[in-house]
Amino acid sequence: MQYKAGFILEAVREKLLVFSEELEDGHLKIDGLLESLCSFDCFTALNMDYSKIEDINSLLAVAHNIVTRGQPTIASPYLEERFCEIYRETLRKDKKGYSINFDFKDNCEITTGDIFNALHPINPLYNDRATHLNLDYLESNFELSFLTKYISEEDKYLSFIFDQQRARNTLGAGYNNQGRVDFSLEIPYFKLARKTNKYRKDVNIKNRSRYIVEVDGVVSCPSGTISRILKLHNSPQMRRT
Repeated sequence: MQYKAGFILEAVREKLLVFSEELEDGHLKIDGLLESLCSFDCFTALNMDYSKIEDINSLLAVAHNIVTRGQPTIASPYLEERFCEIYRETLRKDKKGYSINFDFKDNCEITTGDIFNALHPINPLYNDRATHLNLDYLESNFELSFLTKYISEEDKYLSFIFDQQRARNTLGAGYNNQGRVDFSLEIPYFKLARKTNKYRKDVNIKNRSRYIVEVDGVVSCPSGTISRILKLHNSPQMRRT
């Protein structure tokens, strides 16, 4: 079961709102990034659907709503104050004495671009594939070689962002499709697409670009090149952006 939860500093939110107007499809990209960052999976044998449980404690019901409420909400003043003290980049600027507000300091050097880039968290310390790469879900030695050898050193970042053995029904296949793909990559940005609903009306829906990589094996050839390694669906080619 997947939930979404998160908080965002008010000053950060305001800068992202401005940046979304300057960036092409800015609102879609930022909304997609925030939703991706707030998503987490929960695995349990317990019934997590509290709406079907009678006489649930009201405090637990409120806590459940807070934890699973979706897009990030404004952090409490207590958290905002702590960030002010620790990073010293923001300060409290109440409006007319009745509205609690926090904003970046006038001399703050953090730009909207800095904040947008920070929403793409790839640990820069993860640069040694032999040490940092998660190999727990691989199903063959060739899949191991694909990640550690056949992807060039220049493009090794791909080794760290590929999902391994992801279920097809989470990539657009039908719910009953229990198969898995070798590797996949989902771009967190939202994009708009047209779809006909059950009332036969065209509506806009949000979705994401997804890439699937199936590793078939190596076909020897005189030049020693590797062929039949990649099959990319949804796009004629994988582009680094």
